[in-house]
Amino acid sequence: MRPRLAPALALTLTLTLATALRIPLLNPSPRPNPSPSPCPNPSLGRTIRGWGLGLGLGLGLGWGCQSLALADEAVASPLTPVDRCAQRSTATGMQIKCERHGLRQGQRLFGCDAGEACVSTSAVKSPSKFASPWQVPEGKTAGIFDALVAEAKKAGVDVAVADGSDAERQYMWGTVRGGGGATDDVEFLVVPKEGLVFYRSCTRITEYVYPFQQPINDQGEANRKRMEGIRTKLNLEKATDDTYDKSAAAAMGMSSMPYI
Repeated sequence: MRPRLAPALALTLTLTLATALRIPLLNPSPRPNPSPSPCPNPSLGRTIRGWGLGLGLGLGLGWGCQSLALADEAVASPLTPVDRCAQRSTATGMQIKCERHGLRQGQRLFGCDAGEACVSTSAVKSPSKFASPWQVPEGKTAGIFDALVAEAKKAGVDVAVADGSDAERQYMWGTVRGGGGATDDVEFLVVPKEGLVFYRSCTRITEYVYPFQQPINDQGEANRKRMEGIRTKLNLEKATDDTYDKSAAAAMGMSSMPYI
């Protein structure tokens, strides 16, 4: 390429790209941006016409910003459910480690798997691990969430999430060292409108020893004892007994509650 043609070609490319992206090159007038964003205007991709370079730039920036938006949304809510399990072989058998917490479908706690050391007000598929919700006395719902968080901390729970900002549902999650040094997840869900406290306490690690098929744990008795200790300190009554009975649940409207 001849040297004298280089400036002309550079100018042509600059004008082409500027036209495609609608960038003013002469007498630009600054416009205030009331809400600065690391992403370009979302309509940028739609303003680009006919040029491969501009289209590639617009799509690239558009996808990048969409990814950022999804990432922000993913960490925006502490109530987003976590549900992950891993299995590994050990010298004596098998170990399953599950971490579950958060609200399923935005409104209910997780239940309990058959082999887990666990207790939950949502364990309707594992009746031996079911526990009754607690009834909050009338007129005391306003302070019950803060009281639950305080008692959980006294019981050794390292509280990671305590969201009491929603008038319809108030959620707490934390962890505590259980028997053998394993991590237990502890959760509370307060529904002030119903005057009820739902909860779950579950050990993450389940050990199996060959050739036995049953897990080597207490089936959740230590978790149940922990939650009962908190209930007793707060002087709360059980809404029913700890046997999930469909007729009793229907009588108090529990069977139709989305929280069970």
